[in-house]
Amino acid sequence: MEQHNVGGTDGNILIQNALQTVTMGMTQKKGTGAGNYTTTSATFVDIDTTNLSFATVVPTGWKALITFSATATMNVSANANFAITDAGTGLIIAGITGTTNQIISFQWVFAGDGASHTFKPQYSIAGGNTLTAFNSAANLTPVMTVLLLPSN
Repeated sequence: MEQHNVGGTDGNILIQNALQTVTMGMTQKKGTGAGNYTTTSATFVDIDTTNLSFATVVPTGWKALITFSATATMNVSANANFAITDAGTGLIIAGITGTTNQIISFQWVFAGDGASHTFKPQYSIAGGNTLTAFNSAANLTPVMTVLLLPSN
């Protein structure tokens, strides 16, 4: 795994891939806090296509640690699922059931292949019921974090 340390404009060291096109770092994406997200879809759909999406190249020899957390509820006791996806393909799925408010949190380690990837959380619910992911305040939103770094 070849990497380069390049001086940043603020004097910090930046760790980049060999082509100096990707820099190690962490990005957090979160909901707007302007109103809950809801779905009745039995198939996976994006929670928020604008604010909960991160596109990056994951270089060969690097990994992306993707975490997601949200508070959710359903109108009836049903099976609901959340997923971390790459361009619509599920990487990991976590499920909940019941009607009480539930915190869901999970992660995935994505091995780099040198290609561009778009990571998004998605959700679905069985039986035409309603699944709500809370997004009602600045500190009550779904959150996705991506940590990109060299790894073996």
